[in-house]
Amino acid sequence: MPIGINDIAKRANVSMATVSLVLNNKAGVSPETRRRILTIIDEMGYKPNMLARQAMKRGTIRFIVFNSHGKVVADTPFFASLTGAIDAESKTDGFSLVISHISEKDIEAEKRLISEEQSLVGLILLATEMDEAHLQHFLELEVPLVILDSYFAMKPLNQVVINNDEGVSKAIHHLYEKGHRQIGYCGSSVMINNFLERSQAFFQTMRQLNIPVQEQHIFRVQPTIDGAYQDMLACLSEPRELPTALFADNDLIAMGVLKALKEKGFSVPGDVSLVGFDDLPFCEVSDPPLTTIRVYNQSMGKLAVQRLKALIEEGVEEFVKIEVGTTLTQRDSVAEIEPAEAGAAVMMNGRDS
Repeated sequence: MPIGINDIAKRANVSMATVSLVLNNKAGVSPETRRRILTIIDEMGYKPNMLARQAMKRGTIRFIVFNSHGKVVADTPFFASLTGAIDAESKTDGFSLVISHISEKDIEAEKRLISEEQSLVGLILLATEMDEAHLQHFLELEVPLVILDSYFAMKPLNQVVINNDEGVSKAIHHLYEKGHRQIGYCGSSVMINNFLERSQAFFQTMRQLNIPVQEQHIFRVQPTIDGAYQDMLACLSEPRELPTALFADNDLIAMGVLKALKEKGFSVPGDVSLVGFDDLPFCEVSDPPLTTIRVYNQSMGKLAVQRLKALIEEGVEEFVKIEVGTTLTQRDSVAEIEPAEAGAAVMMNGRDS
């Protein structure tokens, strides 16, 4: 099997972005780290394939991973898979890829570096943690641009996003079909466009199914496993009822909530059913395996590169929003209950609280 950038990154214990900077002779890597990576490249016998060599002639695509607060965009399987797909598709299409991690405080300095890059032909911007003020900085670069994983309705941009409405609707309808009529929501306390869309879809779907949403069944937690765990523990210490089922904004939240429920003596799905969103690899091996909404992140990355290629090579003028659909992955975290049980909430003070 050919040696890839990911193999070098693992051996050097650095990110794929760092290896990409070294391979493309870009700034942003310390001399010591650069020497270490180059040594590993020689030891592993890595040689860019023909497509990679052609990429130097076709130009460079820069994939910008923007971090506003770092509470959502992190080194998770979701974003690693997305990055891998963009890297692979760029090489297939004959472009050189440079991956940059840019924080809010670094925008102006990075903008100047990017604007001076002679081989740059286009940008893919991971805008998960981005707002319109952040976005404006990158629009000023005036190069072909595709926005990934966040939707800006008022901007004439090419955007590749998750169909959040569809995914949440599938999750809630699944719980409804399993007999649940008391469905709670574990929503992120950190708001990004994806979570805002999922929140709106949750309440809209509940209205469509004529299911009342009770305030005590809404839990606001941090969008990380540990953060959600700590916040849910605090919620479970309060005197209120639990619904028969919970929907979580993402799998990281679902895992934290699951841990807190089990620690407090609740059974999943015996007492409370649980559905996540993303279908990260650990969902298959959690206890119980998590029912969740599968997001096709690799397809999103591939489509972003394909759209950018069309902008670069064909000069297309129209702006498109590409929504990538989702599917429900059923596992063991949702119980089917009888209609008589559907309205029976679980008393929290009946557990270890």
